[in-house]
Amino acid sequence: MRSKSQNEKFVITAFNEYIKSKYFSGVVSPGEFYEFCRITERAEINQALITRLPISSETMAKELNLKFNETKPQGGTKEVRSNLLQEAFRIIDSNQLEVGSNLKNFFEKAEDNSELLKYVDLSSIYKLYEKKIIPSDIPNWTRDKGKEILKEFAFCNIDCFQEYLNKLKTPDGLLELKITEGVKKGVVYAKETQYSANTSGYIVVKLGQSEKQDLTRAITSNDIKLGHECRVFGTNDIDSAENQALSKVQLDPLCIPFNLPNRSPRSRNQEYYEIPLTHFNCFANYVKEAATYFMKCNLHT
Repeated sequence: MRSKSQNEKFVITAFNEYIKSKYFSGVVSPGEFYEFCRITERAEINQALITRLPISSETMAKELNLKFNETKPQGGTKEVRSNLLQEAFRIIDSNQLEVGSNLKNFFEKAEDNSELLKYVDLSSIYKLYEKKIIPSDIPNWTRDKGKEILKEFAFCNIDCFQEYLNKLKTPDGLLELKITEGVKKGVVYAKETQYSANTSGYIVVKLGQSEKQDLTRAITSNDIKLGHECRVFGTNDIDSAENQALSKVQLDPLCIPFNLPNRSPRSRNQEYYEIPLTHFNCFANYVKEAATYFMKCNLHT
């Protein structure tokens, strides 16, 4: 029977082999590590053993500056993300869309656009298209971690995805990575507007963002005078938080897109919907959850 120090060396040796193996996707996860140990006839390395040691897959990953995710990816995530991203590239290519153009009107199924934005930010899609990434080359990362990593690659100083993957899988490989787009901190908000809805009993609301922490800079003076309902939430990544909230809103059948009368082309950070009056708390909660998630999330961890 091994001693505690022998077990620790045993686990560290297995971990070092794991991150050099074909099973390692570039993101350390306990489940994936334990599966590797089982396949390589070290099934005794499991959660029960790790809890008795001063190390874990997370601490070992952090020591080597490797990315970590508590959740093991599901089997179908890679295929779904690959198919949706491939279709997005086809749409961009065939319609010669300008960078940042919304894709939702071009998908055969409207829900595919909402589903895509769960896996990749809109701004990242265009950068990945420019870098000519092959969607099927993206490993089977979890949805949220994959979204985070693809954004990092999209805006980093490396154009070749295989080169980025090699660095991702190498201890300390990303320490000198340079990101060309700074993540913007600020607020995302849900607010009732002065516009009249087309449906009786409904109100028109807006989901938006602002780099200004000051509430009065995030909403118009007209809204302040009218005293309409408004919920504002701070976050560390306003683009990602807004996109995640929008993906939830677009799946809600009670949230109906609203076109402003006599309006100039909609800017990137303005989304209007008409919803039942009693549905505002739910609408605002989509924004709160997204803001909270990206308040905790760090692009480089």
